[in-house]
Amino acid sequence: MRHPLRATAALVLCLALAACAKSSGPAASASPTRSVIKLLPLGGLPQNAYSLGYQACTGKTPTDIAKQVGSTATDPSAVATAFARNNFDAQARPYATQGCLDALEGRPATPPSPSPSGTKSS
Repeated sequence: MRHPLRATAALVLCLALAACAKSSGPAASASPTRSVIKLLPLGGLPQNAYSLGYQACTGKTPTDIAKQVGSTATDPSAVATAFARNNFDAQARPYATQGCLDALEGRPATPPSPSPSGTKSS
């Protein structure tokens, strides 16, 4: 229990690497601009996955994200789901999906609140 910050930092780094892993393929080279994902620990897994999903999808269209993840979907909800499935592990997917969907639909970022006990971060 002495190292929650270290564990959170490692989780953020892993999520960022997972989110960036797919952007280095041939589909990414066809895109003239790439998003910059800032690594700022914002809490536990829910807050960080949401924020990474939001940042990755901000300023992009559903078509842009669908191409990036190899999906034929056009509905923002389906595209956000495909994005999260392609870039996040099962625990983080719901949060990343919501973050990406909020960005695609132009809503302000609203990451989930941290749990009251603060122990449910992984």
